[in-house]
Amino acid sequence: MVKESSVLKEATDILTSIPGVGLLTAITVLAETNGFEMIRNKKQLVSYAGLDIKEKQSGISIQSKPTISKRGNRHLRKALHLPALVAIRHEEHYSNTFSRLASRHGIKMKAAVAVQRKLLELMFVIYRRKQRYDPQYRIQIRTGNWGYPATRPPKIQNYKKYKIDLHINTDLKRIASFLFLRFFVF
Repeated sequence: MVKESSVLKEATDILTSIPGVGLLTAITVLAETNGFEMIRNKKQLVSYAGLDIKEKQSGISIQSKPTISKRGNRHLRKALHLPALVAIRHEEHYSNTFSRLASRHGIKMKAAVAVQRKLLELMFVIYRRKQRYDPQYRIQIRTGNWGYPATRPPKIQNYKKYKIDLHINTDLKRIASFLFLRFFVF
């Protein structure tokens, strides 16, 4: 069926260019979201998949740990689990994200769910732009001029030397205190 439809074949080729996303995952995501037809933004897609954060609070007495809502499409979450694990193993960006979150929280599954969410958002963006995944894209953005190192101002080692001296004369101080007392003190 995918081979017969040129539109579906093009869409799956674009989505399978992402590391970890195979043909079955691409077809499942496209089928469950109806080709991202009704999805307007990434936040709506994440909520539809049930990967959004849910907090339970009641004043100051009841506070639970934030979890994913799981109110969305469970087939999307299920389809993205193994691709997220493959992306963690083979893609440096996802590996860094996973290790940073796992070390912060101590829960590896929470970090894997965050990678699932990132993969789903990336699939949505790539599908909308009709571009294949470019692993150098993050490096190109980080360096600035697409290959040339970004120019940054030099770090200031001696802050006292560059400190701006703000001397306000006594008249301005009196006016400022009068306005403060007049408008901000009841």
